[in-house]
Formats: sequence, C-alpha cells, structure tokens
Amino acid sequence: MSEVLSKINSLAIFRDVRQKEPFQSLITFLERVDEVGVPQEKIIEAYSEFVGSVYEISSDGDFSECVKRAVLDSDNPYRTACIEHKKSGGSQNISALLSMMADNELKVLDEIASLSYPDLSKYIFYDGYIPQFKSSGLHISKSYKSMLDRIA
Repeated sequence: MSEVLSKINSLAIFRDVRQKEPFQSLITFLERVDEVGVPQEKIIEAYSEFVGSVYEISSDGDFSECVKRAVLDSDNPYRTACIEHKKSGGSQNISALLSMMADNELKVLDEIASLSYPDLSKYIFYDGYIPQFKSSGLHISKSYKSMLDRIA
C-alpha cells in the first residue's frame, strides 16, 4: 500500500489535491494500513470515511470522478503558466521542466484514479459489510488538458 501513498505524496505541481477530499480520507486510510499495530476497527473506520467522502462528491460512488474534480479545481503553477501563455498570445513560454512535471503528475493521477474497491478492500480483514465504490477509469490527464484548452 505504501506505493499508492508514495505516489500521492510525490505530487508537487498538483500538491493541493492532497488537501482535498477524497484524498485526505484516502491518505488517512493508507497511513493506517501501513502503520504497525493499528486495530482492524480503525482501518475499517478510515476506509469507511474514505468511501463516504467519495459518495459526498459523486453520488454514484465514482472515485475517478472525484479525482477528476479535485484535479480540475487545482490551483497550481502549471495552470497559471498555461493561462499566462494564452493571455500573452503565446509570447510567454511555459517552462519545459514544468510541462514535463505536470505531464508526469497527471499520469500518476490517472493511476490513482484507477484504484478500485478490490485494490483497497484486500487490506481489510473483516467478513462483514464493507462499503464499495467504483472507478470508471476516466483519463484525468485528457480531462485536464481539455479544460486547459478551453481556458481563455
């Protein structure tokens, strides 16, 4: 599970999404899973909080949609640079390094958005009811680039 948490924590350009739901709840769940000695009840509680936050954002429980919304609402340096580039009529260049980092982070966000119920529920050792969510597999990177194209 640490790999998913590491991916989330590696975000620099899109770091503000970590402060939004469902990322905050997902991070708490992943930290509890990774922590030695955490009672199963606390892991179940953190997981349920995460799934609850998904349904608060997306009424059909689509985690991919939640990630997309967080990313599209992200106020980040790449978005700012793209807006300035368009306002200047293309005379103000976007740093190649910034563009590369944004592309790489969008790929990471695509991977995170594809997390599914089976990916996370396997860390919960409980035979009772566990809430479910879905992942529609939206391409966050395509949605983000499309949104940037529409910005004046």
